[in-house]
Amino acid sequence: MQSQQGQNKFSKYSFLVIIMISFIVFSLFIRNPMGGEQQKISYSEFLNLVESKKVSEVSIINSSNKLKGTLTDKTRFMVDAPTDADLVKTLRANNIKFTAENPGLKENAGQFLAVIIVPVVLILAIWFLIMRQANVGGGQAMSFGRSKAKVLTDNLPKVSFKDVAGVDEAIEELREIVEFLKDPGRFQKMGAKIPKGVLLLGPPGSGKTLLARAIAGEAQVPFFHMSGSDFVEMFVGVGASRVRDLFDQAKKNAPCLVFVDEIDAVGRQRGAGLGGGHDEREQTLNQLLVEMDGFDANKGVILIAATNRPDVLDPALLRPGRFDRRVVVDRPDLNGRRAILDVHAKGKPLDVAVDLDVIARRTPGFTGADLENVLNEAAILAARENAEIITGRHIEESIDRNIAGPERRSRLLSEKDRKVTAYHEAGHALVAKTLPDSDPVHKISILPRGMALGYTLQLPTEDKYLESKTALVNEICVLLGGRAAEELMFDDITTGASNDIERATRIARRMVTEFGMSESLGPLSFGNKTEAIFLGRDLARERDYSEEVAAKIDGEVRGIVESCHSKVKEMLSEHKEKLELVAEKLIEREFLEGVRLESLLEGKDLSEEEIERLEEEKKKIDEEKNKARIEKKEAKEKEELAAAAEKKESGDRAGEAVEEKTDAAPGADESNADMRALEIALERAGGLTAGCYRALKKAFGEVTAPFLENERMKLALGAVEELIRGSQSKAAELALRRLVRESDEGALEAGFRLRLAMLYTALGRADRAAEEITAALYAASENLGRETEKSLVGAVGFLRIFNEEFSRKKVSFANFINDRGEIEKIEKKFQDWEKKAGEDMGGFFSPTA
Repeated sequence: MQSQQGQNKFSKYSFLVIIMISFIVFSLFIRNPMGGEQQKISYSEFLNLVESKKVSEVSIINSSNKLKGTLTDKTRFMVDAPTDADLVKTLRANNIKFTAENPGLKENAGQFLAVIIVPVVLILAIWFLIMRQANVGGGQAMSFGRSKAKVLTDNLPKVSFKDVAGVDEAIEELREIVEFLKDPGRFQKMGAKIPKGVLLLGPPGSGKTLLARAIAGEAQVPFFHMSGSDFVEMFVGVGASRVRDLFDQAKKNAPCLVFVDEIDAVGRQRGAGLGGGHDEREQTLNQLLVEMDGFDANKGVILIAATNRPDVLDPALLRPGRFDRRVVVDRPDLNGRRAILDVHAKGKPLDVAVDLDVIARRTPGFTGADLENVLNEAAILAARENAEIITGRHIEESIDRNIAGPERRSRLLSEKDRKVTAYHEAGHALVAKTLPDSDPVHKISILPRGMALGYTLQLPTEDKYLESKTALVNEICVLLGGRAAEELMFDDITTGASNDIERATRIARRMVTEFGMSESLGPLSFGNKTEAIFLGRDLARERDYSEEVAAKIDGEVRGIVESCHSKVKEMLSEHKEKLELVAEKLIEREFLEGVRLESLLEGKDLSEEEIERLEEEKKKIDEEKNKARIEKKEAKEKEELAAAAEKKESGDRAGEAVEEKTDAAPGADESNADMRALEIALERAGGLTAGCYRALKKAFGEVTAPFLENERMKLALGAVEELIRGSQSKAAELALRRLVRESDEGALEAGFRLRLAMLYTALGRADRAAEEITAALYAASENLGRETEKSLVGAVGFLRIFNEEFSRKKVSFANFINDRGEIEKIEKKFQDWEKKAGEDMGGFFSPTA
């Protein structure tokens, strides 16, 4: 590594030196192309020097109007001379020696070198350094077409499905991908083909990338990550080349996952725009289409892509055979938000009074990324105050910052503006409180945040997927409450309601044109959605109705808004005292929430003592609810642990019973997961099959023996054996894989891999067993005896032949190893393999060995 860095450093300095030398030489030749140091003088000075007898000799250069010569003091000079017919006469009159010269190669050699040779040499030097760097650095300098995918082969993502919450349906859809990567043979035996591509759809921050990392973490396979924008560069053909290189790498590392984030950057529909040009992005997309439809679905290469713009993707990309499975990762519902908050609350010291259920209700429409940011911002706010715990106040402030931006206390409002804003927000809140079936008001504020001077926050009591006509009318009424309050209290209106009016008008128009909620126009939809070709299938609405119908639509929209406006003005007039009470308290305190807000909206002006008492009671209720929830959760976890322990104990008893059997049930189906019975059946199968398994067992004992004095290792291996005796093959496999990853010594890693190979052999997954034995041989080549090493090499060959024969049969593994005819056929093929290898490897694990 150091030598490579030194070569790179030397190359860099060599390049700089060549540049400097070339620049100096070029400058010298350009400054004086005729060579030598010469003083340039004017023609008039030259004539004066001639008349003064100070010129020794002169050379007249033909066809260039230049003179050069030498003065009596040996100084050389050069003159740009005009056409002068009397020049020769003047020189003769002053007895000055002169000659005539024709410029040739000799005289122009310097200029030729400067203009031609020096740049050529410089270009050759640069090219030499680039090629040298390419050879030294593995071709990095010329690797424009190489894929920029980040390979997480060694450091697999430490993420599992347990770290992903709120998207249970998506996780269930993706578990099949994990199962295929772990055990592709199970699907292939049934003739099933796993989807070649999985497209994750959802809004930004919903957890698409996290899900892809979780799949890789669960399946424990190489994980290639690349952004859609990484494919296209400034050079033509680079994108297609990178696609080819990416899939070539994936095939070499199969089974593996290829994840392309923001695939809409390269997968946008072709032909978006006029002219029909075949641009670089389209060429890249064409290559991607070919690769996705070209590689074998059973090779274990699965392409996962994520986008929040599925509407702009090319139809050819979405057809079956490419992205033939689409998984929607939507914004989480109330329960999903609650689960996500549980995940991100781990490791954060929350106050016991913090109710995550309330926070989940407080954050409708938030994605997983938003919720993570809320708790992180709350932790930052608490740390800024040097607080020991994160309180509900910190979380509330974090949510407000997320919705409307940070407080802008530097924006000082005049008393008039504060008063108008207070009545405006009080109007919103009072209308929301008065209307039936309206979402309850959680908080109102006149503290400027972002671009808003104030805001009123309503929290829905539950997730809504349908909106009734009454609910939409109520929403319009609440939006117009601020404008109506201004009219009622000040007999004037301001620009503060501009956004409210815009939203109210939009809702009313959609009620008429999309939802069919107009009584006069009926259940009709007006306006077709068309694709704007220049925007790549972005949608716009095209009017498909007459001017008469357009006038009716405008009239209906106006009627809905004006009806709501009149209703709100009448409502606020009836509750004017409440409006004034809420506005005055809002001016005084700048924001209202909780018990204080509820009492004011009901027209009750409670004293500070009463409010404090009610808030304290509410806090105690929240604490009791949280404690009850925590106790319930802990009780549930204890029940699950007890159930697992009971299952484990029953598995131990079953394992002991199997060991006591005089004859293992060779016909038992491995799908029953009676692992101990299968292992016993293997050992008693006879022939090379039993010998191969015993060789693995012997090598496992030989490699792990030095580590059994370590109590931790002894417990870890004991736990694995308990899982196997308890018929929990999946759990045992995952435990062994985790031990392999955490091993810091090659021999220990080899031991765990050999135990994993034994497990795979008992499950009939001979191909995976052979892979683990090969990896174990590499990991512990110096810790194995010669005979043990040979026996393992022979076991690899035997298991591969075994897998070829077993994969052709549609029988259970237990029945297969009990079929002496099949076993003898495998042993005969193995003996042929030994002859080709030139050594008796099977002798080291024969039944008599």
